Amino acid sequence: MEKIIVLKVGGGVLTNAEQIKKIQLVLIKHKDYKVILVISAFGKTTNLLEELAEAFFYERESTFLAKKRLNELILFHKKIIRDLFPKGDNISTEIGKIFEEIKDIGLNTRSFLQFLAFRDQITSLGEIIAVSIVSEYLRSIGVENVKANALDFMSTDRNFSKAEPDELYSPVYMKNELTNLAITSPVVLVQGFIGLTQIHSMYSLELKLRTTLGREGSDYTASLVAAATKAEKVIFYKNVPGIMDIDPKIAGGEHAKLIREMSYDRAKELVSGGTAKKVLHEKTIDVLKKAGIPAYVKDFEKFGLHGTLIH
Repeated sequence: MEKIIVLKVGGGVLTNAEQIKKIQLVLIKHKDYKVILVISAFGKTTNLLEELAEAFFYERESTFLAKKRLNELILFHKKIIRDLFPKGDNISTEIGKIFEEIKDIGLNTRSFLQFLAFRDQITSLGEIIAVSIVSEYLRSIGVENVKANALDFMSTDRNFSKAEPDELYSPVYMKNELTNLAITSPVVLVQGFIGLTQIHSMYSLELKLRTTLGREGSDYTASLVAAATKAEKVIFYKNVPGIMDIDPKIAGGEHAKLIREMSYDRAKELVSGGTAKKVLHEKTIDVLKKAGIPAYVKDFEKFGLHGTLIH
């Protein structure tokens, strides 16, 4: 089988249909690889889903704000679908059912789940929506691809909102599922950020519940996928040129310069509390270092440029 490369495209750059269309160009650049493409929820979807979950959970007497946020999300995704498929689509019904699921969760599960568990059931659906839309778009323009369901292999603990993948079983499930799919298709799409756990209910029944890996959790997913599949490298596409020597958003930040290359240890230092604190999930670096897999942080808008190499 051809070598595997893992590409992660963040929701911060996938803000509209035009941005989503650029994924094709990135895939063309890596046509000599089997590509595993990790996708985040579009734009501010996760933020809106969090607000929606909070409104449903705490405003029991009135669901006005929750319904307002839900309508915003529906309109946002409907516009993306219209712009991607101007002649009609085969995805609206599927996405509509997911939004119905969000509403159902909001109204009917808040009475028996603690808040963080409740919120994860809602926020986790942003990535599922995004992967379905991207997959259908790529298929519509002739790019062969298959969807992998992260819930099938990302088994986690019960630490909702900051879940940790199971170190024993998840890598095995991940390797088997993704390498088998990569044999059948040049592009495999995976949801970042989400996993699955089991809890015992008051009736001694086991409930399977979705979990999330924390902010920038899709980066963490991408590194775990790369390690499990022994990928040649992983590339994180962001809305920044790479990792900078100073924070571009602080006073004097206009003089920030790109660091073209750094060690895993230096990257961990910057991601943990330095200039790259919001660029990568810090546990990403630990996984990559242990597996010995090089990574790039690149600007999605200028994906042909070097970016920052971490190795």
